Amino acid sequence: MRFLKKTMIAVIIIVILSLLKGIIPRISPPAAIFYVNLLGCIQLFILFWAVFTGTLEAFWWKLASIRNAFVNSGIIYLVFCAFFEIMSLFMVHFPKTIPSCLLGEFKYYYENYQRNILQYDSSISEYDSNVFYKMRPNLRGVFRNVEFEDSILTNSAGFRSNEISLSYSRITCAGDSYTLGWGVGQTETYPNALQELLGKPVLDVGMSSYGTARELATVRQLDSFHLDLLIIQYSYNDIDENLAFAESGDKLVVSNHSVYDSAQESMRWSRLYFPGKCFLSLSKIILGHYFGELKLILSPRRTNNISDSASYDKAAKLFINVLMHSGIDFKRTQIIVFDICEFSQLNDKFINAVQRVSNTPEIQSSFGQHVHLLPIAGKLTSKDYFVLDGHLRPSGQRKIARELANIILNLR
Repeated sequence: MRFLKKTMIAVIIIVILSLLKGIIPRISPPAAIFYVNLLGCIQLFILFWAVFTGTLEAFWWKLASIRNAFVNSGIIYLVFCAFFEIMSLFMVHFPKTIPSCLLGEFKYYYENYQRNILQYDSSISEYDSNVFYKMRPNLRGVFRNVEFEDSILTNSAGFRSNEISLSYSRITCAGDSYTLGWGVGQTETYPNALQELLGKPVLDVGMSSYGTARELATVRQLDSFHLDLLIIQYSYNDIDENLAFAESGDKLVVSNHSVYDSAQESMRWSRLYFPGKCFLSLSKIILGHYFGELKLILSPRRTNNISDSASYDKAAKLFINVLMHSGIDFKRTQIIVFDICEFSQLNDKFINAVQRVSNTPEIQSSFGQHVHLLPIAGKLTSKDYFVLDGHLRPSGQRKIARELANIILNLR
């Protein structure tokens, strides 16, 4: 009877919280990610409470008074939750202790509820009407997450390079957070390592989450008359920006300042802590993963008819389209293109697709023999990546620099 009563109370509370979860995003969109997760965690807390304490009271304190059974089982439940919260937080801050079977769930938690995002960190980045955001000029800052803490130093243009590279470099590296050097020291980025290998200035204009369209828009803002070599680092999520560029008449559409402010607020809210956040959020993610897979087994969806090679060909065509409308003279400037992403998704399929779709008279007339493709997948191992973050450690950055140096030294 006690168990049934607790279950009914839990169901009523969970239903009420579900209604609130549907209302809050309309009231405060930037805070929605925090409150939806908070309410979801409270729902799970109530559900666990009903099952855990109900079971204890039904078997251990069946003959005890209702009050004593309620208090004793409640205390044990709170101790149980506190223990697993401490264990979960420990594993997040020491990722090598995470069981391999739960690594995907911990990564999801870190990326959505824990990670500091550089482009929305107001101490490092700011809104820019041309490319949505950029790092602050002449910055002397620190960027930290659970696996690293690094200085971020920028020049007068807001790039993570020195003033000499900004003024005299004939080699420019464009890309997203991998080129920026997310998670590594100022001197450990592949553009800086490449500069040391070549003995000449290399400018790093990489910025977190930029797609090809914004990368080349950034290069176009510079004086490219003396640009001899442009290194473009591609990543699979570039396709969204490149597609939007093509659908907008080959123009870069930039959101307004309020959208950026809202994104900053969303990140701030998502990182706020509340008691039990780590354990309950992870439990919610694990249960969602399990039941999601079970649902797919019971009701399998039809697979997409678009072949894997066709999707990569589309990405390659959108990439080349951005290059052709960049305003950069690629008959005079050499290009090296490579693709990098999280280790679990690392492959050379995009590079192979660029090779396939670029063998047309129109593209050949625009680029000649100035496009050089660098397959990188076989050069990196999982040890070159952080455990949770998905970005490269210094060892991975050095490997990329060496591969680029080998190509550059063989160019005419």
